[in-house]
Amino acid sequence: MNDRELLTLAAKASNRAVGVYLGDELGFEAPFFGEWNPLNDDGDALRLSVKLNMHLDINEYEAIAYVVNTNGFKENATMGYGIEEATRRAIVRAAAAIGESMP
Repeated sequence: MNDRELLTLAAKASNRAVGVYLGDELGFEAPFFGEWNPLNDDGDALRLSVKLNMHLDINEYEAIAYVVNTNGFKENATMGYGIEEATRRAIVRAAAAIGESMP
């Protein structure tokens, strides 16, 4: 799944209205919210994890984001360019898994 698909499904999971795709800059512009990209923005990622009631396990090698519910969505991201990026990506991947399961 590419980053655009991840962001679209994460937006769906958070009930966020996704508007215009911003070309090369992977991000979305939604009415009244401005640009939103939890893959690149720590604040967007944190708000997404809080909204979806995620739990995070972070160590020096990987970040794991999961939601405790009947479906048990759990995603991890190993450290690529830094633990911050891995944490944001794990959050978005878990949110995308939730969005993918929604009708």
